[in-house]
Amino acid sequence: MNQKLTSTMAFLALASWLAAVPHAGASVPSVETKLSPADSTLFQNFGWSVAVSGDTVVAGTPVDSTDSTYAGAAYVFVRVDGKWSQQARLARDVPSAFAEFGYSVATSGDTLVVGAPGEDAGGTAAGAVYVFVRQGTTWSQQAKLTPSDPADDKNFGASVAIDGETLVAGGLQDSDQGPNAGAAYVFVRNGTSWSQQTKLTADNFSPGNLFGFSVAISSGTVAVGSPYDDDAGLNAGAIYIFTRSGTIWREQTELFASSAADEDRLGWSVALDGDTAVAGAPRNLYFADVPGSAHVFVRSGTTWNEQARLVASDGAATDGFGSAVGFKGDTAVIGSRFDSSFAAGGGSVYLFTRSGTAWNQTAELASNDIGAYYQFGYSVGTDGPTIVVGAPLAGDPNAGEYQNGAAYVFASASNTAPVAHPQSVTTAEDTAVAITLSGSDAEAAPLTFAVVSGPANGTLRGTLPNLTYAPNLDFNGSDSFTFKANDGQFDSATATVSINITPVNDAPVADSQSVTTLEDTAVVITLTGSDLEGSPLTFAVLTGPTKGTLSGAAPNLTYTPNANVNGSDSFTFKANDGELDSAPATVSITITPVNDAPVADNQSVTTLEDTAVVITLTGSDVEGSPLTFAVLTGPTKGTLSGTTPNLTYTPSANANGADSFTFKVTDGQLDSAPATVSINVTSVNDAPTISKIANQTIARNSSTGPIAFTVGDMDNNPGSLTVSATSSNPTLVPDCNIRSGGSGANRTITVTPTRKKVGVATTTVTVSDGLATVSTSFTITVTRSNHPSDDDEDDRDLQVNSPRRMRPGKSPTR
Repeated sequence: MNQKLTSTMAFLALASWLAAVPHAGASVPSVETKLSPADSTLFQNFGWSVAVSGDTVVAGTPVDSTDSTYAGAAYVFVRVDGKWSQQARLARDVPSAFAEFGYSVATSGDTLVVGAPGEDAGGTAAGAVYVFVRQGTTWSQQAKLTPSDPADDKNFGASVAIDGETLVAGGLQDSDQGPNAGAAYVFVRNGTSWSQQTKLTADNFSPGNLFGFSVAISSGTVAVGSPYDDDAGLNAGAIYIFTRSGTIWREQTELFASSAADEDRLGWSVALDGDTAVAGAPRNLYFADVPGSAHVFVRSGTTWNEQARLVASDGAATDGFGSAVGFKGDTAVIGSRFDSSFAAGGGSVYLFTRSGTAWNQTAELASNDIGAYYQFGYSVGTDGPTIVVGAPLAGDPNAGEYQNGAAYVFASASNTAPVAHPQSVTTAEDTAVAITLSGSDAEAAPLTFAVVSGPANGTLRGTLPNLTYAPNLDFNGSDSFTFKANDGQFDSATATVSINITPVNDAPVADSQSVTTLEDTAVVITLTGSDLEGSPLTFAVLTGPTKGTLSGAAPNLTYTPNANVNGSDSFTFKANDGELDSAPATVSITITPVNDAPVADNQSVTTLEDTAVVITLTGSDVEGSPLTFAVLTGPTKGTLSGTTPNLTYTPSANANGADSFTFKVTDGQLDSAPATVSINVTSVNDAPTISKIANQTIARNSSTGPIAFTVGDMDNNPGSLTVSATSSNPTLVPDCNIRSGGSGANRTITVTPTRKKVGVATTTVTVSDGLATVSTSFTITVTRSNHPSDDDEDDRDLQVNSPRRMRPGKSPTR
């Protein structure tokens, strides 16, 4: 989203002299320009926040109400050929009342950061930070940043600082660690994208500390002010130092003033450059009983110590000395916003310079138009020889101004910073190269040089400015280091020596390795190697293993040992980078022996229905261990008897078809997998069945009526059985007089004896399934009736096998 930009020429009020009290022998800066926005208005408070980087100054006015009440704005000014002009007005593209955009500002090169702590971004007054970048003379919004944990009244963006690709923003009323304990957030840029890298909080946090009231950053170090910290006294304040390793930030130390006292409020302001931090302790700005101070801390290794306590030579209570600080190189700029040296409560700025470890006040600065209660020194910024001072309440009522605000730029009249010259060199891999650092100075002062950050992939040796760079062994690609020049007073901006190390191809290295696997167990082996140039490698097996096989495609192989083999095996391989082969490497393989589980043998047996069969269980073991057997699941259609491995299977009565049981073998340590004995019980036809029929007695010339009986068959439906009957006395009971009936299992038979006959006959009833028959017999006794009409001739007993009786003159009859 593009930020609304308004470019116009600023009103430039040029000053001809500087109200200053110089230190003896010091070079006093002069007022170069008074900056005011083109749209300056009453109560705008321009200069509430200021920052400078090279020839660019930015000033914030958080109560600017041009777009909306207290929406805020920030103004960018640039210096060209010694002249300053307004380049842009930055504001939110969608105005938001009370966002206080411009409450804090910071700049680094072509990147500018603006805090809007009153913006309702994820919560009421949760706060936001805006990042703008410049291309040519045009500024555009690159990002709007909010913390990962926005909350009401966090005031994220109340303080901001940036160095290169890293910025830090304070959320002084963050309450995660307690009400108003505070926090600071670190964001990093990758290309054009910003992301939160961490949230910083004090290890010994306490409610009300306002940690994040001020922030500063230099390379991988962040300083965070906590002016209401009570660790050294009630509201004595503290500075917390954090350092970054990779992407991880850790608290390195907590700093207190050696003279810490209640209400000092150390950390109201903070500045950081390299291994030096400067922090203001202005005391209670409105009710101070003694003047404020500023404290210089220096780091040696990982240890910080207080180097100096800075106080104004003419300090007075309630001056607010230390309410703003700036620091660069060996120069500290200390704001004293209520100082009355030049006008009642008009404010001033003190300059201190370091020589060795000693600090001296070199000047007290104020603008030539200083007025009462301008609060000159409310904000300060410095970069080399350029100092910018904010006076947000400045305004000449005679010119129709009231608290319009202004920013003042100071520069040394006698000296400008030197320029360090960047350069590029090329050398071959593993080859040192001589590098001579160079620079220039407008005043032709003799220059000294210092390496700021060393190379990452090589070493420097020699005496500045004549150095020799030696790349690390086998390294190629890009490397660099930075340096600065110094003219005896000011440091130059850092310059970069870019080094291109051209590659020389090295043979790759194939990595030998050892692997272990169990007998009969495959193992995955990934061939590895390295190439100093990072070329992609291919791999080839030179000699294969003797006790196993390799499968897969190099470098991802699988070694499978031969069955039941153990001991040592190996194979060799090489790597190739597309040009050169490596020396052969060996993969050593140890195959540890393991007890193999025995094998139980499946088998199949066949037996006839109702016929037992002997079954001998069998198995094998690679180690030849004695085996024992155990049945796991028994058969379902029969039973097992005997002692394993010698068993007898007896099928259940009349059962046939498939049956089975499972068993295992053990060698004393391991069980086999289950094996199955499959049993086929072939069917045998079963004879049908017939129930007994009771003997019958009936009178002559009558019938038995239906006599009930039942039939059955194990193999067939009873309805399929055939029933027949025969008589032992066909004279009495002819076969044809025997009638069968019924169906299924329930059958009947009816016997009708020959009329007028008496005697005994045996009837045999037979049932058949087509293959087998079964019979049952019963007797029928036919008795004489009591009817007198029966014929005398036939009125005789007919018994089976009885003699025939003859009448005289008659033929024999049956």
